[in-house]
Amino acid sequence: PFESYAIADFVEKFVALHMRSDIHTVTMDGEFGSFTLDFKAEGDSKITTGENGNIKDNRLALLNGKQLEGKTFTDFYELLAGLTFDEITQHSEKSGEPAVKLTYTLLDGQEQTTAFYPYNDNFYCVGMEGEYDMLVSRQSVKQIADRAADLSK
Repeated sequence: PFESYAIADFVEKFVALHMRSDIHTVTMDGEFGSFTLDFKAEGDSKITTGENGNIKDNRLALLNGKQLEGKTFTDFYELLAGLTFDEITQHSEKSGEPAVKLTYTLLDGQEQTTAFYPYNDNFYCVGMEGEYDMLVSRQSVKQIADRAADLSK
């Protein structure tokens, strides 16, 4: 039964997945707009570890400088962190500048940038190491940028 499976059936489908407590900043720049999501620790708003070892991130979430509250933040972050690829295809040639860049800056200073190149009218091509590329829905990326713009008003 595994003969008909593609590599996408065996790997996690998230484009970039990080725990909130590992992140300092997330930025997206591209054809649908830009945003910066910052996490700030002020007063008691910090990352804490409970007696049972669970990490709780109490930092303030700022989207383009505007503080997001509870469910509003959770809904946005789930949309961002839940960005997945739809298919894996053979490695394709990418030229020019990417249409969108998504950058996670971690607390330890490391940066992880994902570049989205136009593939066709419906998908971006995101390069992977080796011979494959992930295809990500342009609509999914647009939805994140649109939501950020709405929340920043």
